[in-house]
Amino acid sequence: MMPILRADFVLFARKFTSLVTTVMILGLTAPAHAQDGAAAQAGDQATAMITQESDFQAWRLTCVAGAPATAARPPAAQAGCSISTRFDLQQQQDGNTVQKNTLLVLSVARAPDGQGHIAVFSLPLGVYLPSGLAMVFDGQQSLRLAFETCNETGCHAGLRLTEQFEDLFGSTERLEILFNNQDQQTLKLPLYLAGFEQARHALAAATAGEAAAS
Repeated sequence: MMPILRADFVLFARKFTSLVTTVMILGLTAPAHAQDGAAAQAGDQATAMITQESDFQAWRLTCVAGAPATAARPPAAQAGCSISTRFDLQQQQDGNTVQKNTLLVLSVARAPDGQGHIAVFSLPLGVYLPSGLAMVFDGQQSLRLAFETCNETGCHAGLRLTEQFEDLFGSTERLEILFNNQDQQTLKLPLYLAGFEQARHALAAATAGEAAAS
């Protein structure tokens, strides 16, 4: 039986919804990277503008400048940086990709309280919530997370990245995510974490100004 890692969610649970709002504005809990260079949305709602994008193997660093605050979007959630990696399901026809659907996004951003970083796993709507999701690191160590919230972009679970987890993310080549669909069938999706250390350092440098301002 694989050893189970434990995480402290006492403070995290109170801050999670705020973080999900932030990474939604960063465009990372929706089909991430699929909107590369997309134009700002039309209509009355002002949108955040991407100011920086850099790739680090499997990871992408994205920073945005804040859109004007609204009643639904407070100023604190309007700007920031995040790194993300994802799993895409590609449908091909005659050897050509005709459709690409993002099934899993892992985003890492500065915690809302400014103390370290939080990782958010985002899956499409339709998962079986009571079973949560499980992370398996290179087939050895595992951790089960509860889904904390769902919205129009999907269902989200997360944890605060302690030094232990940062070391695990940095040393893990393949992270497997297990979850159940509504028929309670177990599904498994892979995430490749190559480049995490470089992406993490780039995120720290990019958010240094945020930390100083907070």
